[in-house]
Amino acid sequence: MGIGGGPSKMKNEDRRGVVFGAGFLGTRIADELGFELPDINVLNTDATDSYLEKTKPSVVINCVGETGRPNIDWCEDHKEETLLANTAAPIILSSLCAKRGIYFIHLGTAAFYSSSEENPATEESIPNGINNFYSKSKFLAEETLKNLPGLQLRIHTPLDSVPGQRNLVDKLLTYPKLVEEKSSMTTVPYLIKTIKYFVENPREGVYNVVHPGTISPVEVMEMYQELVDPAHQFEKISTGELSGITKAKRPRTILSMEKLENEGVILPEIHEAVRESLINYKNHKLS
Repeated sequence: MGIGGGPSKMKNEDRRGVVFGAGFLGTRIADELGFELPDINVLNTDATDSYLEKTKPSVVINCVGETGRPNIDWCEDHKEETLLANTAAPIILSSLCAKRGIYFIHLGTAAFYSSSEENPATEESIPNGINNFYSKSKFLAEETLKNLPGLQLRIHTPLDSVPGQRNLVDKLLTYPKLVEEKSSMTTVPYLIKTIKYFVENPREGVYNVVHPGTISPVEVMEMYQELVDPAHQFEKISTGELSGITKAKRPRTILSMEKLENEGVILPEIHEAVRESLINYKNHKLS
């Protein structure tokens, strides 16, 4: 079953959902699904547990996390904050949901894989790209959450159709130099459609949620020049040159979509999805 059409209607109109983490993704997901977005520090276990007892949601989505500002290099110098947000918070929330029988969905990452088109990482692949603290903190969470009931959705370099500081488009606009190396990518509109599917059709375990195909930051910004702003300029550099600029090493991550497609969730090819998002991005800028 493809999900490329319009927004799907929630099958259970009385389903009560909560999103934790009022950041870029959490706010977008809560708005689109009509879920609550409480101002609660998940690390405060008593307050979080009391909130769940009071509201009794049937679905909890965890978007709490730390990617650093302006990027994951920040995590190398802020390990305590990174570990609390990326490892401790999801474990606490998952444990509280398991105790209450609440369906738990966690937004994870695939940034701990170094893979290729010929050998893409599956949900069962052994991580081989844990070469920065951000990926380490996210991997620790994923491995622990596998022992608790719930669903983990791995995403990679989320690009949105709505402008915002944490949107990949807006991040790339601030970089004068971009690499041509291609990797997997998630677009936020289709991530939200996928989450809707799993809210309506609960599953457990880990699923990769990226589009078929690969794309590079250079390709994204070339499409941006074509569709949004022809005047935007940037310089193309090699992956080797990038490694001399950044503090945290970035693995090249390419994921298998076979498990998600076997579920019946078919996402459009990545260039098609990015083009769609950039057209809508421009419309948001003009509105």
